[in-house]
Amino acid sequence: MLNHVVFVQYLRCMLLISVLSTSYSASSLTLNISGVPSTEELEKYLIVGTGSSSDGDAVNIQGTEIGADQVFLSDGSLEPNTAGEAGPNTADTFYQSGDRWLSNSSVPTDAGNVYVGINWSGNIALTDNNGEVSFSNTDFYAEIGIDCSANGVAHCRNGLSGSRYFALNVSGTNGASINSAINPNTDLSTLAGEMSSWDTFITGLSTDLEITENIENQNRKDGSGPYLTTFSDSDGNGIMVIDINVGNNDFEINNSDWILQGSENQLYVIRVLNGSNVNISNSSLLVGDGGIAGTDTGYATEVGVIFYHDSDGSSSSDTIYSFDNAVINGIAFWDRNNASSTTINVSNAQGCAQFIGAHINMSNVRFSHCPLSYTESSPSSSPSLSRSYYPAQNQFGTLMFEDNFPKKGDYDFNDFVVRYQVTVTSNAETQAIKGISWISSLVAAGADYSNAYGSELPINWSFNGTSLSPAVTLADTASFATLCIADASTQLEIGTCSDSICPIDDTCDGSTANSSCSLDCSSGQCITQSSCTNIPSSVSAPGILKLFYLEKEFTDRTAFFNTQSVNSEENWSETAPFKWQVSLTFPDDGATIMSSETYCSSKGKSSCTYSTLPPYNPFISIHGDQSKEVHLPNHLGTALYDADSFDENGNHAGSSCGISGSENGSCYQTSTGLPWALNMTDSSFYAWPKERHEIINVFTGDSEHLSFSDWVESGGNSCSGQSCSWWMAAESEQEIKGSSLGEGFKLKTKQEALICESTNNGFFIRSNETDYDVSGLETNDQGLEDSLTADWSNILEIDAQAFEELCSLLGNDNTSFWTRRNTSQLYTPTHPYYTSNNKTDDSTQIHAYRLLLDTGELTQGSTSTTWSDLSTSLGGCTDNNGNCSFEGVTCYIILGSSGGNKKTLGKWKEH
Repeated sequence: MLNHVVFVQYLRCMLLISVLSTSYSASSLTLNISGVPSTEELEKYLIVGTGSSSDGDAVNIQGTEIGADQVFLSDGSLEPNTAGEAGPNTADTFYQSGDRWLSNSSVPTDAGNVYVGINWSGNIALTDNNGEVSFSNTDFYAEIGIDCSANGVAHCRNGLSGSRYFALNVSGTNGASINSAINPNTDLSTLAGEMSSWDTFITGLSTDLEITENIENQNRKDGSGPYLTTFSDSDGNGIMVIDINVGNNDFEINNSDWILQGSENQLYVIRVLNGSNVNISNSSLLVGDGGIAGTDTGYATEVGVIFYHDSDGSSSSDTIYSFDNAVINGIAFWDRNNASSTTINVSNAQGCAQFIGAHINMSNVRFSHCPLSYTESSPSSSPSLSRSYYPAQNQFGTLMFEDNFPKKGDYDFNDFVVRYQVTVTSNAETQAIKGISWISSLVAAGADYSNAYGSELPINWSFNGTSLSPAVTLADTASFATLCIADASTQLEIGTCSDSICPIDDTCDGSTANSSCSLDCSSGQCITQSSCTNIPSSVSAPGILKLFYLEKEFTDRTAFFNTQSVNSEENWSETAPFKWQVSLTFPDDGATIMSSETYCSSKGKSSCTYSTLPPYNPFISIHGDQSKEVHLPNHLGTALYDADSFDENGNHAGSSCGISGSENGSCYQTSTGLPWALNMTDSSFYAWPKERHEIINVFTGDSEHLSFSDWVESGGNSCSGQSCSWWMAAESEQEIKGSSLGEGFKLKTKQEALICESTNNGFFIRSNETDYDVSGLETNDQGLEDSLTADWSNILEIDAQAFEELCSLLGNDNTSFWTRRNTSQLYTPTHPYYTSNNKTDDSTQIHAYRLLLDTGELTQGSTSTTWSDLSTSLGGCTDNNGNCSFEGVTCYIILGSSGGNKKTLGKWKEH
C-alpha cells in the first residue's frame, strides 16, 4: 500500500522538481549583426522538400524513425519500429570495440552529446504545389506532421507502406496512418520567404576560413584523432564562414570525426563552392561541447552549423549531399540550388539535424530535429530579443487533472490531459516580456461533462476605465481564448483581437465576442475606442488566461475521449481543431513579472506558492463553472475561485486557497497528500490510466523503473535517469492510454484481483465501474465487473482484522455473489440473501482468483475446480444460522469466476 503520509513531502518536492525542470530552456541564437532573417517558420521543420513530383518524391523515407533517435549508437537490432525495422547500424563504424570511439553510448571527447529519445520533432514541409512524400517501414513522430502546399491529402503523398504516425492526437501504441499526419492546402509562402532571405544573407557574408582539401582518416583509430575546428570570427559578428573550395572536385569527408567547436551564440556557415558535391561516408559531423548549439544544456538542442550549397547550374541533377554511415549532431544541410532535380541522399545515419533540398531521400535513419533559431542583437537599433521554451525547445509537457475535486473519485488522472509548449519572448536587456505563445493539444478527456482550461499568469494588469496597462493583444487560432482581469468584486475580460482591436466586457464568461466595447491597441497602448457602458472603472489583478471554456467546443465529441477503447467516436485525428495556439503580444515596453510579495498580497496572504515560469498556475474549471477550479498542489485559486463552495466539513483541500483566508499549506491536496493535478515536464511522458483505473495501481514499476507510489514517496529523490520514469512500467497495456510510450516501456502481467485500499472511513472496494465504501454500492444499478485489478502484494499487507472488515463490506443486498449451503446453497432458503437465481450445482465448474484468510494467514492464488471439491478442500461446509461456515476460515473471496450463475464476486464468511 502507498504510504500516503510521505506523499505530503513528495508534493512539496515535486513542486520544486517541476519548477527546476521547467526552468531549463533552449535560448535561441543571438548574433551581433543586423539584417539576420527570421527563423520563425524555418525552425519548425526537420525536413523541407522544395521539389515537384515530376522529378520524383520531394521527400522519401525508407525506415526507421523520424522525429526520434532512440538508440545511440544504433547496432541495427535494438528498438525496432512498428514494422520491425531497427536500422541504422552505426555502432560497427564508430565504436569498433573502443578503438575509434571509447564508448558505444557516447561521442568522442570535445564533442557535444546527441539527444537520445523521442522529441516529436520530425515535422516536414512540402513547399511545391506538386510536392509529394513517400514513407516505407518508418515510424513518424511529429507534433505538426506534414505541411503540404498541394490541394488535398491525395496530392501530397505518393506511397505509404508499413509506416505509422505518432503525435499528440494519436491514441494507442501502434500509431495512426500517415494520412492523418498530412495537412494539405498549407500556406508555406512565409517559409519560402524566410529561406529566400537566408539565401541573400548567407551569400553576402565575408569568408573567415577556406578549406581546400578533403577530410579523410581523421579519427582516433586511423589518424591523429578527430578533426577539430576552433571557432574564429574575424569580424566579431558571431558567424564563422568557411568556404569549401576543392576546385571542380567533390568534397570528401571519409572515415573521419569532424568536431566544430564553439560557444553559445556562435554559428558556423559552411559554403560549398564551384558546384562540388559533398560526400560523407563512415564519418561523424558533430558540434563541440563548448556551448554551441545549446550543448551547454547537456546535448545539442539547435543548429550550430549550416552547410550551404547554391553553386550548381539550373539543369543539374547532382546528389548535392550524400551520407553513408554517418552520425550528425547540431548541423543543417541546405541545398538551395535553382535546379529542380538535385537530391540529398541519406543512408544508414542518425542524429539531430535539418535537411532542406529539392528531393531528400532517406533510408535506415533515426533523426530528431535541431532547429535554427536566432535572435538579432546590436548593432540593430531595435532591442535584442531572446526566446525561452518550456519545458524545452521542440518538447512538450503534460498537465493531468482529476475533476472530482474535492472528492478523490476514481483517481485515474485522465479527466483532462493536455500537452503544452510555451514560448516566452523577452527583451534581452530589460528582461521585460514581449510575447507569450502557448501551444496546447487536448489528448484525453475522461469525463461525462466538459471542463474549462486556463492558467493564471504572474503579470499584474491595471485598468482605469479607459486604458489597460501593460498593453496587450490576444490571438488564438481557435478563437476560444480570453484574458480575464478580476479581483474579489470586479471583472474585465478581453477577447481575441483583430487588427489590434480587442473586444472587452465586464464578465469573465467568454461573451466578449458579443461586446460592443473594445480596446484599440494599434498605437502600442490599449485605449477604449469610445464611451463604453458596463465596464469597470477600475480593476488591478493578475491576469487569468482562459485557453478555452469547454472542451466540447472542439468538436461534437461524445464523453470519454481517448480514455477507453479506440473507436471512431474517440478519435479526433480527422477532426479539427484539436490543437490550438494562443499568443499574447505586448506592443509597448513589455510586461514585468510580479514579485512574490505582490502576488501573495493580491491573494490576501503574506506568503504563498508562486511560479514565475510556464505553465505558471494552470487549472481546470469543473464543468465550466468558474468558481470550481482545480490547481496543482499548493497553488492558489484565482479570484474567480469560490473556496466556500467547496468547503465541505471545513477541512478539505480547497479552503483558504483563494483570495481570502489564512495561508493553507495543503491547497489542492487531500489530508493524506494526494493531488488533483500533475505537471509532467519530461517530454517522453505520454501515458495515462484508462477510465476508472487508479493511477497508483496502474504504474507499479519493475526492476528498472520506480512505481508511481515509490516515486511519490521519495519525492523523486531516490532515482536517477530511466528509473525516475515511473510511467514506463504499467501493469498491463489494457490499463493505459496514450501512444508511443518510448524507449524502454515495459508491460507486466499480474493476476487480476480485487483492489482494496484503506481509508479513514474503512475500505474502498474498487472495480471498473465504481467505488464502494462502508455503505455499499453508490447506486443500485452498479455492480462489479469481471475484470478487477490490483497488486497482490497490496492485498497481502492487509491484516486479519482488516480483511475481516473487508469481507463484511460485501454482505449487502446490492452485491452479487454465489450462495451455497452444504451441497446446495451457501445460504438457507430462509436467509434474506438467498434467491433461487443464486443456486448452483455441485458439479458447476469454477475458474477464479481467490483470497483466503485461514487461521490468521492471508493467501492468494487461482483455482479451477468444482463447487463440491472447493467445499471439500476447505474442510466441508457447516450450516451456521444460514451461513456456510468453514473451520478456521474467517473469510474466503472468489473473483471473476467463469462458472455459476453470477460472474462477478462470491464469498464465504463465518459470522
